[in-house]
Amino acid sequence: MLALLRLWTFSQCTTVVLSLIYLLFKWGYYYALLSITLGFAIVQFKSKQVNENTLYLALVLFYFTQKPLSATLVPFASYSLFHALKALPTKNSYSLQLLNYQPQALVFSCQWEISTLFPLSIVYVFMGYTTLLTPVVLFFFIKQRSLYSPLFKSTLTQSLAQLQQWSPLALKPFIDKVSAFLLPTVIQK
Repeated sequence: MLALLRLWTFSQCTTVVLSLIYLLFKWGYYYALLSITLGFAIVQFKSKQVNENTLYLALVLFYFTQKPLSATLVPFASYSLFHALKALPTKNSYSLQLLNYQPQALVFSCQWEISTLFPLSIVYVFMGYTTLLTPVVLFFFIKQRSLYSPLFKSTLTQSLAQLQQWSPLALKPFIDKVSAFLLPTVIQK
């Protein structure tokens, strides 16, 4: 089990490094996905149950079939950064101070998946960069993720309320239907 822990820690560190390399130099996207896949596969192997990690593993495997999208790496790199900081044996004052920002980073990652990644996938469809399957997969990922994560569900509820507030009157019925599908337990007005 120690070997699995070390391999998982390695995958978290390489996810952060390779994501940064891709974001800066546009090289190594699929290597970053491979590192992410390794991390989630180890967690899934140890847990042996369907959970939030299963969703992420499926999503990463889906990304292997698509063209590289920089925005997809941001939440994974954010999660991996804090996993790596916790797992690394040496701690310094900088890493301990950085760990204080984990709650904000989790909220940021949830907001990124909802408010940036999903809309960007729709824009990429119209630009011809990705297929219609990408936003469909992300839509169902968001729905399933809201069932597993209270933080994600809360962030999704807030995002949908903001969207409802700022959208034109003609779109409000559509947004109500999307909200009812994504969050069936939330009482709709």
